Order: sequence, then structure tokens, then C-alpha cells
Amino acid sequence: MDLESKRSLISIRLQMLIDVFGKRVTDEGLEALRRIYCDALENFPEKVICKGFSRAEQTLERFPTPKTLAGICGEAMPPQTWRYDFRPSEDVDPEFGTPVKVLIDPDPNCAQCRAPKSEHPTSTCKEYKTSGLGDDRVMFKPQDCPEGRAFLKKLREIAGRKP
Repeated sequence: MDLESKRSLISIRLQMLIDVFGKRVTDEGLEALRRIYCDALENFPEKVICKGFSRAEQTLERFPTPKTLAGICGEAMPPQTWRYDFRPSEDVDPEFGTPVKVLIDPDPNCAQCRAPKSEHPTSTCKEYKTSGLGDDRVMFKPQDCPEGRAFLKKLREIAGRKP
């Protein structure tokens, strides 16, 4: 989502928040509020912005300040260990030979120290090591690879469900 689309989303959700709390704002005041809230929230992902506004509408008793709303959005952020740079692609199912959707990791983690490949060598790990299970950059859905299907089958057995 580009910056203008994100600012538009923030403006729309801000107007909804103003309506929910019955805040009276002049046209000049509304433009100033939009600018301030956009500056505070434009660095968050789209889904986090939506979650933050929804949570503010549902839980707060007073109209939130930009700092309060940014704090709510910060709480809705996923852990910092998750990276958003996976790229969607297609690959071939190793077992059936059919095309499946996969995610490509441009900077896979080392099998020994779990640090990204771009950070190697590190003080604790001198050489990047692969897992030995194929291409470490490719991430399949469990139902699209043999190991994942075996895991899901075993999980269904444990849960007592039919395959």
C-alpha cells in the first residue's frame, strides 16, 4: 500500500472515529487532525492501522490522542522477529508435480544460529549453514509439501479426526 492510500485510509477511519465519539470539528480543525494522525500512524502496516482504529472505537471512552492511537497500533503489531519481506511465487509440488503457491525468503536464516544470511559471519557463527532439507528460501503451506502432509495426517490422528 503506497503512502497516499495509507493516508486516505487514516483519514477515513479518523472521520469514523470522530463520528463515533461525537467530536465537533471545523473543516480547518479536521484537516489539522488528519495531518497530525497521518504523521503519527503512516509507518504502521494497513492491517495494524485498521485494528488500532477498531480497538479504539470499541474500548476507549474518550476520543484518543495520536499518541494513544499509535500505542494501540504498536500493541497490535506482530513480534519483531517476523519479517515482511517474503515474496509470493509459484513452485512445483515435489510429490505430485502440480504448481503450488509458495513464499520466497530473500534472506533465509542460518540453521545453526538462526541469524539471517546477510548478517554472516557473526561472532558466534563464522559460516552460514543450510538446513539440508532443500532450498531454505522456499516456504510451502503444510498441505503443499510431503513433510507437511505427513505432519497434518499425524495431527489428525492425534486429534481423532478422519483424514
